[in-house]
Amino acid sequence: MERSASGPTWAIATPHEEATLAGAAAFEDGGNAVDAALRAATVLAVAYPHMCGVGGDLFALVQRPDGETLAVSSSGRAPGAADRADAADAGHVMPIRGPIPVTVPGAVAGWRAVHGTGAVLPWSGAFSRAIELAIDGVPVTRSLAATLAAPDEPFGADPGLSAIFFADGIPSPAGAAVHQPALGATLAGIAQAGPEVLYGGDIGRAYVSGLNDAGSPISIEDLAAHRALVLPPLAAAFRGLHVSVVPPNSQGFV
Repeated sequence: MERSASGPTWAIATPHEEATLAGAAAFEDGGNAVDAALRAATVLAVAYPHMCGVGGDLFALVQRPDGETLAVSSSGRAPGAADRADAADAGHVMPIRGPIPVTVPGAVAGWRAVHGTGAVLPWSGAFSRAIELAIDGVPVTRSLAATLAAPDEPFGADPGLSAIFFADGIPSPAGAAVHQPALGATLAGIAQAGPEVLYGGDIGRAYVSGLNDAGSPISIEDLAAHRALVLPPLAAAFRGLHVSVVPPNSQGFV
């Protein structure tokens, strides 16, 4: 499975062939690195959802043609109604599973912020291939299969995940095709109406309702208050190199 591609003036590498192909197509369509990264990111939300889902966050570094580097930080806050005492009463020091630790999803706002740093292709075009794959199906990767089958991760107990990834109660193996029409509809809504449909709109209300039913205190106001940040990176010299990272709370991974 090819995870990298290049042309006379561009190169791209991702953890999934479909994302690499989508990014390469953006270059061939006249786009730049920002356009390619966005197409790859939306495809990864479908083909690599355990690492790059719509409900996750986004950190990115973007270098402009003039050499300026921008950091994009879009990680969601905890719900405003979250109470540390409630978590402690439930026996948690810092819960890592279940509805309580779910934060506001920052990825979609981050995509919009990245698009605003210099994309030349339309916003909606960044979603076309991802929507096709969600509806038509995409094979499960080895990484996703291992995550689904992990004994300490009870994904099969969630009705939504179970319907997609646990046919007959068994985790989907690597290579099995999975179809995600609801995710395709979500991506189509974001493509057409913009991030606002998640951060205060119909998709956001459906998201909040599902999490509330599961026990999360998250609210539509929490989503509406989210903002992606575009700011200077932290930079330093290291062993003869100029190193830039996204400022906290990114932990410096990007």
